[in-house]
Amino acid sequence: MKNFLTVFTILICNLIFAQNGYKITVKTNGTTDDLLYLKLYNGTYSSNNIIDSARIDSNNKTVTFNQTKKIIGSIYRLELKSNPKIKADIIIENNSKPIFTLEGNSLFALSTENQLNKDFLAYQKMSGSNDPKLAALQSLQKKSPNSALNLFTILEQKRLMKIPEDLSAKVLVRNEFFNGIDLNDKQIKLMPNFFQVLYRYITILPVDNDNYKENVDILLKGQNCESKNFIFYLGWIFKNLEYFSQNNMNESFNYVFNKYLNDEKCIKTNKIFYDQNLLRLNSLEAVQIGSIIPQIEMQAFEDKNYLLSNIYSKSKYTFMMFFDPDCSHCNEQAPKVVKYFDELKLKGIDVQTISFLNTPNEIDWQKFTNEYMRSGWINVKNKNSKTDYQAKLQTYSNPNFFLLDQNGKILLKIFSEQHINNIISDKAKE
Repeated sequence: MKNFLTVFTILICNLIFAQNGYKITVKTNGTTDDLLYLKLYNGTYSSNNIIDSARIDSNNKTVTFNQTKKIIGSIYRLELKSNPKIKADIIIENNSKPIFTLEGNSLFALSTENQLNKDFLAYQKMSGSNDPKLAALQSLQKKSPNSALNLFTILEQKRLMKIPEDLSAKVLVRNEFFNGIDLNDKQIKLMPNFFQVLYRYITILPVDNDNYKENVDILLKGQNCESKNFIFYLGWIFKNLEYFSQNNMNESFNYVFNKYLNDEKCIKTNKIFYDQNLLRLNSLEAVQIGSIIPQIEMQAFEDKNYLLSNIYSKSKYTFMMFFDPDCSHCNEQAPKVVKYFDELKLKGIDVQTISFLNTPNEIDWQKFTNEYMRSGWINVKNKNSKTDYQAKLQTYSNPNFFLLDQNGKILLKIFSEQHINNIISDKAKE
């Protein structure tokens, strides 16, 4: 009897162990001196975190990613350092042991005999309209109804659903949009299509304060700061409200902040998050879109002095980027900002660009601007390195952006190529 219990215990332990973690094997051929990354998404295809990496240092190298702890099944991303624009999404669950083959240095060529991932890779290579792609995804979902693919497919259906024209029908779709989805499911935060789904939801009805407040109340119904995904949703909402700030969404920002975040328990458990969004709220209220930007005295490297009003009055548009050289987001955004405005200027758009040092630490000021803003930018700091302008403009965090017209009126307070293009297009029609 004792031996039986011992064997039984070992079998149970082995079973439990087998349900945890994964082992991902990738057999490479023709790829050398490279890094293969394993990444997890964070609600969107544009945001992901490296959770493991493996060096490919010889031809015919086999690399593995091992995890023994229990995971949340999800869509993972494989990416080569040498070719980051080409990625492959794979489905990984607890006890997954897929084996992949990679020929060359393009993950478009990734293959496997693991049926679930084989079909999912084939789905990713489909081109054309969304309808046949969604039908293929739904067919695949039926084969593996208990995998992470199930939630991914449900979200794709929501993202691609046709919205009716009738207003009352739109309201009904909005009210029932999240039916069948557990909004507290931890998998949601790891889905690469979830932010797109939220955007689809928030734009079913016109984006105004009344609709937005109702949208938020439906999304967060029954949740509080102890709910699993509550802060995840609030983070997206506040960023989305910034994105739509040209719609004068201050009322919605105030409503969401005070109803869902501004209480003792939430502040205590999410103090940094609270402080960040209090700054955002203060910024929206202190320097509103449509108002005239306060006057600022500025100073360049060679101690040349400027008045902000003397700059923006000379061009139809002026774009300002406030930065800190030590800010990772600034270093990430700067190349995109510069490239976009270089292209605008080549098209003949009358726009000036200003980079503004937003910290008293001047050590890496010139190094940062030499790397990103070498030509065509006015690179300045506040005169005499004072920081009084931060209170005027509520630019305590980095990066911060302002788009101004020739009169100093604030047109936009984010960097969004789409929004800037729309503003320029609308102004051209006037």
